Amino acid sequence: MKVSNSILEQKIADRARDYIFQRGVLGWSMDQLAADTGIAKNTLYKIVSSKEDLVLKVVINYVQATQAQLVALIEHEPDYLTALEKMIVIFPALVGGHATNAFQDVFNEYPSVEESVYSHRDMLTNKVIGFLETGISRGILRSDLQADFIFSMLQALILYFMKSTNHGSELSERLSLAFRCLLEGIRSK
Repeated sequence: MKVSNSILEQKIADRARDYIFQRGVLGWSMDQLAADTGIAKNTLYKIVSSKEDLVLKVVINYVQATQAQLVALIEHEPDYLTALEKMIVIFPALVGGHATNAFQDVFNEYPSVEESVYSHRDMLTNKVIGFLETGISRGILRSDLQADFIFSMLQALILYFMKSTNHGSELSERLSLAFRCLLEGIRSK
């Protein structure tokens, strides 16, 4: 039975994702990937042109899946405050997971991947800013604040805790607490 390229591509991407999150970007080689997936090295390179391209695909897929979770929450939760509360829990958990360390490793090794990730985040940025604008227009969030300012504060908290805190559950917990404190400050009284 012949295996389709899409099945092989998914198998390769899944194994590469595991490698990236468990070993970092430098902790594995394309030779190991070929051996572990049972694919000849020349076949691997017919499917994936380079390790950098594969890493880019894995990272972009992860970012898009994360964005899809947050966008679904924003678009489908009928109660604004419930959506905001869920966002405060979900987003730090997504940011604080093992992906943070792996992504820093990837960005250090492949700066072009970081640039691509930043271009993909614009969609999420616009959704979150729109969500915050809705809260302001409904009187749920303070009307003297601009949505892009609130978003900048969220980004600053994320960057601060990513650089100053151990990653994983500690990062998730600190970000969640910081987001809750920020929420108390931006809620309309």
